[in-house]
Amino acid sequence: MSSWKQRLSHRATEWLGLPPDALLDVSRVTCLDGHKVIVENAVELLRVSEALIEVELTGQRLMIEGKDFIVTMVMSREIHIEGNVHSMTYEAVGGRNQ
Repeated sequence: MSSWKQRLSHRATEWLGLPPDALLDVSRVTCLDGHKVIVENAVELLRVSEALIEVELTGQRLMIEGKDFIVTMVMSREIHIEGNVHSMTYEAVGGRNQ
């Protein structure tokens, strides 16, 4: 997104009192009781194993570590994962700061 569009989106979300993910291209990760993870605004599902899930986000990579993972749903820009979550780590990609 160009910088003027980003500034306009930031101002619109502030003015309207909306959460940042409403108009901005940011991801939302929801972890429910350490057993279900919902990743919204995901770009790509990179790796799936029983112990590691890697998801490409805008400017970041999300690594979810644990055990017994299964991907229960993949939709446009949304991924649902079930299993035992031990940790979640973000890593900057493409020169964007975390």
